[in-house]
Amino acid sequence: AAITFYPESPGAAAVGMTNVNGNYELAISHSVKGAVPGRYKVTISTKRSEQPDFSSTNANGQQNIIPARPELVPKKFTDVNTTDLIKDVKSGTQKIDFTLISDSENKTETEEK
Repeated sequence: AAITFYPESPGAAAVGMTNVNGNYELAISHSVKGAVPGRYKVTISTKRSEQPDFSSTNANGQQNIIPARPELVPKKFTDVNTTDLIKDVKSGTQKIDFTLISDSENKTETEEK
């Protein structure tokens, strides 16, 4: 999943991608790891469009394709205007977990770390 922290005050968003264990590390850019301390609205999304895989080619020498992936996260958590995920980021290393519950089914849909 892609996790994006949008600052409530002016500043750059911080983005991370979860690994197979649901863990992520935020970065402001390729060269700036982490996030500036402050209060953030958070979005989480699993949706991905089909895209070329620049790291490999098939037997014909053509670029492999990374398949599209559907959205598995409840819609309200995928948009900065509707998310109710608010987190405070402090200086130093910290762990911020998310448990997402679908309003319509009232059960845990996904958990991100």
